[in-house]
Parts: sequence; structure tokens; C-alpha cells
Amino acid sequence: MNDPAPLAPRLRGAQPSLWIGPALAWLGLMALLAASVAIAKAPLGIFKLPLNLGLVTVQALVMGLVFMRLNRASALVRLAAGASFLWIALLFILTFAAVLT
Repeated sequence: MNDPAPLAPRLRGAQPSLWIGPALAWLGLMALLAASVAIAKAPLGIFKLPLNLGLVTVQALVMGLVFMRLNRASALVRLAAGASFLWIALLFILTFAAVLT
């Protein structure tokens, strides 16, 4: 009765689906990192900043949706994540305003 052998095939089949999503997300993040480095090295002039900010936004979305599972979270958790993002954005804006003046 205590033999774990009958459970082994069922567990073995469930394990790959557990890490496939995060592994694909990690590969996507590495590709976005490579694109960010390539953009940083390329002579794009004023287009470097908007492109890199766009890549960072996509990276943050991937991390939030896959690793933090915000797409499956409750409304309150999503609200807290959105509020924290807005506060961080406000802090960056105020910091850049102080540096540039």
C-alpha cells in the first residue's frame, strides 16, 4: 500500500509542464536582453532610449505575467501591482526632473 511506484508515471508527466512556461519566458528574456545590448551598441542616435524603454516594458510584462502570475491573480493583487508600478514610475520621473534641472 505504501508503494510510490504507481504515482511515478503521473508525476513524471506533470513535471515538464511545470517548467516549460518559465523556461520559455527565460529564453524570451535572454533574447530581449540580447536585443537591448545590440541596440545599445548600434549607432541609432535619439532612437536608443525609446527602443530600450520599450524592451524594458516588455521584459517587465513577461516577468509580471509569467513569474509573478499576475494574469491568474485576484483583482486586489493586480491593483497592488499596478499601484506599485505607478509609484515607481513617479519616483523615476521626480528623480529625473531633479537631475535634469
